[in-house]
Amino acid sequence: MEASGRIEEAVEVSDKARFDVFISYGSKDVDVVRALAEKLTDRGLRVWFDQWELRPGDSVVRARADAVASAASILVCIGRSGASQWLEKDLAEIMALHEQQNQLIIPVLLPESNSDQMPSILSAYHFLDLRRGLTDEGIARLLSSLTRRRRKS
Repeated sequence: MEASGRIEEAVEVSDKARFDVFISYGSKDVDVVRALAEKLTDRGLRVWFDQWELRPGDSVVRARADAVASAASILVCIGRSGASQWLEKDLAEIMALHEQQNQLIIPVLLPESNSDQMPSILSAYHFLDLRRGLTDEGIARLLSSLTRRRRKS
């Protein structure tokens, strides 16, 4: 497929999306993931981060499933403790919807993680290495991938 075809396809996906990116992560990594979500939001992306989106009384399972279905891109963040139970649940949902909705999936290795902790289901995807921290270079690489899916303003 030509580059212009990929861009049109990405814009179409993003036009249907309520969020530019959904972030899946383990609760032990909340601090670094919050910092990552803030960096993405500061750069104009619409980010679904559970700490910001869930309200008291919300069904966590339903809200997460709806958010996954309505995101143009998915970040699967692996931290020092590996893949949590929630992350494994998210992965099942993500992989089920991925092909139908043409979502971009980006595995992210967070600080203090290692590549051995990457779930095998993600081994076919090139990952973003943020093990040295949320560097400008790492964030720029991530933004480059995510903005391919972002709606043109």
